[in-house]
Amino acid sequence: MNSYPLTANTAEPGSDLKFYSILIMPVLLSVMAVAFHYFYHYYLILHLNTPYLAQLTILEGAMYAGIIAACVFGVINQLIKKATAYFHASEYARAHQVVKIVLFSSAKIMKGIVFVVILNLFLQSLSLPTEFAFFLDKFSSILVICALGWVLYQLIISSEQLLLHRYTAKCANEFSARKIVTQLLILKRVALMITMILVSGSILMLFENVRTLGASVLTTAGVIGLVITFTAQKTLTGLFAGLEIALSQSIKIGDAVVIESEFGIIEEINFRSVVIKLWDWRRLIVPTSYFLEQPFQNWSREESNNLIGTVYLYVDYTIPVPMLRDELKKILSESQLWDGNINVIQVSDLQDKVMQLRVLSSADSPSKAWDLRCEVREKLIAYIAEYYPKCLPLARSQSFKEI
Repeated sequence: MNSYPLTANTAEPGSDLKFYSILIMPVLLSVMAVAFHYFYHYYLILHLNTPYLAQLTILEGAMYAGIIAACVFGVINQLIKKATAYFHASEYARAHQVVKIVLFSSAKIMKGIVFVVILNLFLQSLSLPTEFAFFLDKFSSILVICALGWVLYQLIISSEQLLLHRYTAKCANEFSARKIVTQLLILKRVALMITMILVSGSILMLFENVRTLGASVLTTAGVIGLVITFTAQKTLTGLFAGLEIALSQSIKIGDAVVIESEFGIIEEINFRSVVIKLWDWRRLIVPTSYFLEQPFQNWSREESNNLIGTVYLYVDYTIPVPMLRDELKKILSESQLWDGNINVIQVSDLQDKVMQLRVLSSADSPSKAWDLRCEVREKLIAYIAEYYPKCLPLARSQSFKEI
């Protein structure tokens, strides 16, 4: 079993000096704040003769507590940042992507918690009048709820990254990877929406008026439920459509689809809409519910994306079709786009002046199938024009003298 040192192999020149220089400013500010605080309370306040002395004292106390809180947070933030960079540069972190994900997520969570704790301590240290007690109490509670929401947000993001790293690394092909990415993307958005609703509801429930309104709403839950269902019908439809797409996998990120006679690649799957990148780089925005209610073509739904490309040629009746078949085999054998499966030329129709040839060839992806069709069409026409120019479509006419 390999053992990895937790120390970094290399260090930036002057990194320690830079770190200490970052700490100098918070320390100096803290010393200056403490000195002025003692100067104000033990000397300046004794010599001030103003009716606004109480307000000045509150203002000075707020400035003193704010500077100390900002300096403490700055120092802790730099320590967390330095420790994160230190462990990130270690051999163990480089060898394990999971450690990097957990490390960065933990650092962000710790920064958020430290910020909320220091801000709450700052608010509690303020010597504000009693009429502000209600405001401070509610504000502190809101900060705690927001901190919990931030922790949940970071846990959801890091869980998505961990699952992506775990399952996509085991995927043997792109198809399975795209399937997992699509499912995790939609489930992550559902979890974030639920978190946002819980945080918003918890904040609103801190106020008595909202709780009273909630009690009255419960008495008329049936009517309110019908109203909400009617007004949010499209939003709920998009939400459930996104969940159904994640479970049924009718489309995935990266799928090649044909919709409204337009070919494109699925770029984004949202609750309300799906973004499709068209072949000419335009974006087609389609409602998510469209993929549950309307027919469309998915060229890469299965694990094997092999497609048969069709080319139609219109030539004279006298063309030697066996020679064309031999030329098609030569073209496909020299092409890097052909998958080696389908190689067919058929006389599919006879018209009054020309006959129709259907040329079939296969490729292992939709984009390659399109390029192969263009290549086969171009080279077959060039072959006919060079060796059988009289077999191109002709307009025959016969004079009355010849009859």
